[in-house]
Amino acid sequence: MDATFVLNDKDFEEFFKDIQEENKAVYTGINIKKWQITYAASMEIKDCLGEKYEGSFYSKAIPYKETRKSFGMVLFTGFFIAILFFIASGSVI
Repeated sequence: MDATFVLNDKDFEEFFKDIQEENKAVYTGINIKKWQITYAASMEIKDCLGEKYEGSFYSKAIPYKETRKSFGMVLFTGFFIAILFFIASGSVI
């Protein structure tokens, strides 16, 4: 049975002192107000953690930045095609 607990430091130390290390999983969360601008820091943290913690680190900034990058490319392609059609229709007239 898996259980999740949110504890203060004192209760945490008392609760986990008798539990074996391989049975422990600790999650740490940080709430940042301007998380959209933390992409570089998130990538640096992800790189520093290495392969041992692969898949254990998550940052909202990473998928946000990658999604914005892909939408930027789609928008550029759409505008480029629209300009080509505008020029083609102008030359027909």
